[in-house]
Amino acid sequence: MGLATLPPDHPADVFFDMEGYPLAPGGLEYLFGVCTRTAQPDTWEFRDWWAHDRAEEKQAFEGFVDWVSARWRQNPGMHLFHYAAYEVSAVRRLSTQHDSRQDEVDELLRHGVFVDLYRIVRHGLRIGEDSYSIKSVERLYRPKRTTDVATAGDSIVQYARWIESGEAGDWRTSSILKGIRDYNEDDCRSTAQLLRWLRLAASERKIVPETPSSVAASSTPRELPPDVVARLETAGKLRLRGDAASAVLAGVIDFHRREEKPMWWRMFDRAEATPDALRDDPACIEGVEAVGDAVPDKQSLVQTYRFDPAQECKLAAGDNSKVMFTHNLDAKLTLSSLDAARGRLELKLGKKSLNEKFGGAFPQEGSLLPHEHISSAVIQAALAEVAARHLSDELPSPVAALLNRRPPPGLIGQSGESSTDIAIRVAGAMSGDCLVIQGPPGTGKTYTASRVIASLLAAGRKIGVASNSHKAVVNLLLACGDAVRGNGGRLQGVKVGGEADGPLFTDNPDVHHAPDSGAAQASYRGGVIGGTAWLFTRPEWDGALDFLFIDEAGQVALANAIAMARCAQNLVLLGDQMQLEQPVQGSHPGDAGLSALQYALKDTDMSRPDAPIFHAVVPPEAGLFLGESRRMHPSVCRFISESIYGGRLGSHADCARQRIALPTNPSDFVTSESGIVFSGVEHDGNIQQSDEEVARVLAIYQELKGRSYTAKDGSTKPLTLEHFLFIAPYNAQVRRLQEALPDGARVGSVDRFQGQEAPVCILSLCSSYGEYGSRGLGFILDRNRINVAMSRAQCLAVVVADPRIAGSVPGSLDDMMLLNLFCKLVQA
Repeated sequence: MGLATLPPDHPADVFFDMEGYPLAPGGLEYLFGVCTRTAQPDTWEFRDWWAHDRAEEKQAFEGFVDWVSARWRQNPGMHLFHYAAYEVSAVRRLSTQHDSRQDEVDELLRHGVFVDLYRIVRHGLRIGEDSYSIKSVERLYRPKRTTDVATAGDSIVQYARWIESGEAGDWRTSSILKGIRDYNEDDCRSTAQLLRWLRLAASERKIVPETPSSVAASSTPRELPPDVVARLETAGKLRLRGDAASAVLAGVIDFHRREEKPMWWRMFDRAEATPDALRDDPACIEGVEAVGDAVPDKQSLVQTYRFDPAQECKLAAGDNSKVMFTHNLDAKLTLSSLDAARGRLELKLGKKSLNEKFGGAFPQEGSLLPHEHISSAVIQAALAEVAARHLSDELPSPVAALLNRRPPPGLIGQSGESSTDIAIRVAGAMSGDCLVIQGPPGTGKTYTASRVIASLLAAGRKIGVASNSHKAVVNLLLACGDAVRGNGGRLQGVKVGGEADGPLFTDNPDVHHAPDSGAAQASYRGGVIGGTAWLFTRPEWDGALDFLFIDEAGQVALANAIAMARCAQNLVLLGDQMQLEQPVQGSHPGDAGLSALQYALKDTDMSRPDAPIFHAVVPPEAGLFLGESRRMHPSVCRFISESIYGGRLGSHADCARQRIALPTNPSDFVTSESGIVFSGVEHDGNIQQSDEEVARVLAIYQELKGRSYTAKDGSTKPLTLEHFLFIAPYNAQVRRLQEALPDGARVGSVDRFQGQEAPVCILSLCSSYGEYGSRGLGFILDRNRINVAMSRAQCLAVVVADPRIAGSVPGSLDDMMLLNLFCKLVQA
């Protein structure tokens, strides 16, 4: 740690700094600057690469990476020094966003060429400043700066001035750009001077550098696997065609390799992270300590560990949940049990692996990080095959319909037709089409889809049901069983993967379980088949089905939808792009990083490069919008409709009956029979949990418990614990609420409760004013997540939060929109 990690000096060392303009759509990295030593003492040569648009950014990035890679191969002992994580994060992101130089960047990272002096300073020095920014630290080793541009904020302001000035894009003829260039060069020189000062400080204190762990450069670049080379060649051919569909396929064909890179980078970053950083990472568990001896479990051993339960933890136990110790990434252990509230877990490992990886004994202490890699080889192969078909002008019809945003005919309803009737009629006439059905909260998306599927099954069609999760697939198949039984039939088919028992199989005896994708086709005899992308992208399913229904398509990657779609003659996308989005990890070119539903509902007229805009409501000519909620009271629905759906979402008349009777005595917190109530509580210093808000939530529950609730069917009952949902953005707050509320309370994050409902929903935002953590204001006020949280409420939605959040200073236009939504909640 600290100064002991300084690498050896090398005459070819490089000192690197970047300038970015975050106010451009998607952000713009417009200057890459490096300093290198010359033969003269204390003199430097500065080199720079500029970019003023996205195409130039790609050229500048490629020029910089090519230059660094060539210099490193000629000088294997050199390093590239920078200060703080921005530069490496930007280089990683650009490599995937531009789908270029990914392997060169990987090689530089893998061989430890990049060195972050901030981490060395942070762990090696204690300074009398309130910040470890390089501007604060450099007071130790250099005089005050004299450049016109003195801070990163100044550079953003000056670049904005340059945009408005109309000056040329060459720093030689623009005084504004010249000032930014001087600042960037000064940052590079300052980084070099800091390194020299750190080495002197280490030498004076007799701190011996650790043996460098980096690996020498090979004389030739690492060869790519043949399948990757083939995909890249296909992508190049697609880009040459020039049409929109080819451009999208060129972007998605290597989607999964790009998507995996941040996972690998994150794994290695976590392995080198400090205890504080691991503690703040909800995917890790910092500071586990062994409790007692390992106990045998068949051919394995199980070791119990304890840890501090105060840290947020998003890991889940199970046979497929694998973790690694940060000090040994070779061993994958099963997280067989986890009690985050008590701070207890069990790790399981085979006896042979324990001997090979740990010398026969579990580690007594350490920190855990998740093993996140899941092979996507079968999906990648399907994408490559679809792309090759397009090059031969044989693109599967539903893929072509999706890529060209071509809806089926007959979407305009006839007199007296319900949305379900329209969907059944349109689907029955589809021939090589792609149908979009958008279902906002409580509008009966699952009901509609199941009735469409039942109608198609009655006509002898073979139907696939897919989603990201087995839970979503099972939910739709259960509804299909109800619909088929309602028509006097029995649902038949196969569910692949997931649980082998449950209501799906007991309610539908003709639906069988196949344990894995390889065994599925032999079990299928017609009817429905449900599974994930790992099933429907297998080659034996190519063209085997009449329809593929993709549920929760707003969370399914476009790449996966394209790869799956070749299995059927027609494609139906179900979901709502205004609810939870797909969890994208990497950066991708063009539309390649969108979900299937986002792509289908992209507003191509209003969108700009790197700034896609999506229709909040599917246009009538592009798909079906289920516009009537049978869940929310009109006063709750009105807020959701106006804030999220442009006023297009209505509430069924029966929902207006819902009310919670007010007591004769004055209420402390809730004075409305229905609608949205904001309950403000000021607090300080809280990011992921707030005891003040926990106390308020508990008080609101106690105040409402026992009040008479009238449901939409007119029945009345006293409110009990089962009639409440308690939601928080962070797991730490979820745990505090679970501790404070009675046993059996339904408490969870937004992700857990999508699709559920209750008469009363209480949302605790838990962050204090100005304390938004690394995820920022955009996490707790994300419009899609607020939509999901508030729309769980059938009658009353209560928001508990620090009201001063409304006074936060926005850092962007997006922040302004988020704060506007929060202000509407406060004033509801």
